[in-house]
Amino acid sequence: MARYTAVFETAAQYRVEGRSDDEAMGYVTVDDSVYYEGDTAVLEAYAAEGYVFDHWSTGDTANPLRLAVAGDMVVTAYFVRQEVGIAAAEGAGGAFVLSPNPARGQVTATLTEAAGSGTVLAVRDAAGREVLRRELARGTRKCVLDVSVLPSGTYFVMLTTAKGTSTRKLIIEN
Repeated sequence: MARYTAVFETAAQYRVEGRSDDEAMGYVTVDDSVYYEGDTAVLEAYAAEGYVFDHWSTGDTANPLRLAVAGDMVVTAYFVRQEVGIAAAEGAGGAFVLSPNPARGQVTATLTEAAGSGTVLAVRDAAGREVLRRELARGTRKCVLDVSVLPSGTYFVMLTTAKGTSTRKLIIEN
């Protein structure tokens, strides 16, 4: 009579940790803390009042962030101070004005310089989630956004150009 022995291996478990670069600016949630190789970890950054999510230590700007787990990971969310007011102010991505602000139905973003290749206007909610995105055609100086589909609240409009990103606060009163 033959004897057989079963050998079982324990699957490697990995930890995924989300951190904030400054807890006064915001915090990060992770959908779980222990994963197996190949699982997908979902991290989400939440900005504190007066701040907006900017990017992850991985270089990604998506929020929430979905990562394939291949080992233990620590991912940091970086936040930036939100500019208050509607006056044009020069930022890394260039100056722009939002009007009207507060807005009902539509808001117009007016750029001080014509948009170049790859210029994007994105609207993020207070938690840093992108809720509206518009890729601007080269040479564009004005962009009308339909915000009637968004609930009333505070949003952040980010203009991303080859130079960087500039952010403005937008109040929607629908």
